Amino acid sequence: MRIGAVLRFFDSPLGKRLLSSPRVEREKEFNIMMGADRLIGADSSSPVMLQGVIDCCFIEDGAWVLIDHKTTRVDASHTPRTIAEQYRRQLELYAEALKMLTGIPVKQKFVYLLSADEAVEL
Repeated sequence: MRIGAVLRFFDSPLGKRLLSSPRVEREKEFNIMMGADRLIGADSSSPVMLQGVIDCCFIEDGAWVLIDHKTTRVDASHTPRTIAEQYRRQLELYAEALKMLTGIPVKQKFVYLLSADEAVEL
């Protein structure tokens, strides 16, 4: 990852919001049990372990803002939106896990595409 892309993130509106937050979490690992019906749409509610690492989240106005950084290259055949949409389910699950772990709701979810210097809200 190029240092310039990281610096541009912190200079972006989303990066500035993160910098002004009273609480920021980075690389937050989690393990939670979730019903298979909620996790993978199975007919069973048997518990399944969901493991993950939340790239970054911060508190703003009493709720979490979740950010997942991606290095996926944006080109003529894939817009930032189409790339971000590929990660929608992951961010939904991560948001649910974050709320379960902290009791604090998630108000926004973003995929930040470092190669395009663009935040896409999902």
